[in-house]
Amino acid sequence: MSIIDDNKDFITLYKYSAGKSEIPEVYHFWCALSVIAACVQDRVWFNKFRSSYLNPNLYVVLEGGSGDGKGVAISHAGHVLGDLKSELNWFDGSITPPQLLQWLRKRRTIYLVTPELAQNFDFPSMAQRFIRLVTELYSKKESHIEGTIAHGFVEVKHQVINWLGGSTKEWLVDSIPAHTIQSGFFGRTLLIHGERSKVKVLDPIYPRDYDEVMQYMREQCEIYTTIKGEFTLSNKAEQVRRIWYEQRDIPDDPILMPTRNREDDMMLKVAMLLSLADTERLNASPSSLKIDHMHMHRAQMVVADAQDAIKLLADTVEVKSLPPKEKYFRRFSDIIQRAKSITKTSLSQRASKFVDGKTREQFLVDLIKLDMVKTTLTKNGGVIVEWRDQRRRIPKLPKEE
Repeated sequence: MSIIDDNKDFITLYKYSAGKSEIPEVYHFWCALSVIAACVQDRVWFNKFRSSYLNPNLYVVLEGGSGDGKGVAISHAGHVLGDLKSELNWFDGSITPPQLLQWLRKRRTIYLVTPELAQNFDFPSMAQRFIRLVTELYSKKESHIEGTIAHGFVEVKHQVINWLGGSTKEWLVDSIPAHTIQSGFFGRTLLIHGERSKVKVLDPIYPRDYDEVMQYMREQCEIYTTIKGEFTLSNKAEQVRRIWYEQRDIPDDPILMPTRNREDDMMLKVAMLLSLADTERLNASPSSLKIDHMHMHRAQMVVADAQDAIKLLADTVEVKSLPPKEKYFRRFSDIIQRAKSITKTSLSQRASKFVDGKTREQFLVDLIKLDMVKTTLTKNGGVIVEWRDQRRRIPKLPKEE
């Protein structure tokens, strides 16, 4: 008896095959979508604009603390693809903008894998040049010409880039200026924040039918490379999309407008991939590519989560230019927000590295006044501090009276 007897959803099987560990499950979810996107490349599309097709290629960056499993999660994606990696132009390593142009000129497509961005770029300026180029090449073009020092003008035609990377928040903050967020890179990128599971798992626990599931997924990846056609929306999916579009809020921070402007495109990309993940229905009718309302609903939810991570990154980038006290307040708040629930003793120990006791108490009072946190007394006389605000925004220090 195997799980595939009852469930053939590719994402479900992918997460199942990754086993039980402390690695954030959300990493495996997005790696699964990235694998599907790399397999179908530009052979499937949604015809949103008459002048160009919307393909489901993705830029996915897993964001989290050092050692939280980003590299292992990305490695599992490569293991699932197996021998198919070479056909998909899997590239795991460092690459400069001129080298990327040369690669695309010769091969047209690339599945770019950078498990730790900090190891790929020695200087922030290198990262910024690379980000500028991949932002420009995100959507397929009939022709893109770029001048280089070593090779003169290089022309790239009909390129397709799928990117799966990993980074710490600290590296992103140090290497990516605020104008990069506003310029549109993060409107094209899904930043996936993950936190290592608090459930202790010494060694990963893999299912007994691992080999059978892995074989099924590899066969399915082969099928994905043959799928071709245009996606359409069911009537309910179109209704869900329209209601969401007309009711969505304008972000408080104008720096996030490029991300908002591309929300619909990103939602459609993810919805296409979620539809493809339903392998039983897809294999029964491979020529009928349809996005249902359930795909659209789920796409809206997971994309919204990714955008929350971008909002937090934008807040943190903004913090770099703030006065010291405001920085410490944001840092203090971030400790609670990430933990969700923390003892006051632990909070004091962690915050004591950058702020004194009197200021810590005032910060806590300010957060309570802002209705961001609440405190609860324990039976043994301790205090639990809980983050209660659901917007996942870093608060601003109240003005002194």
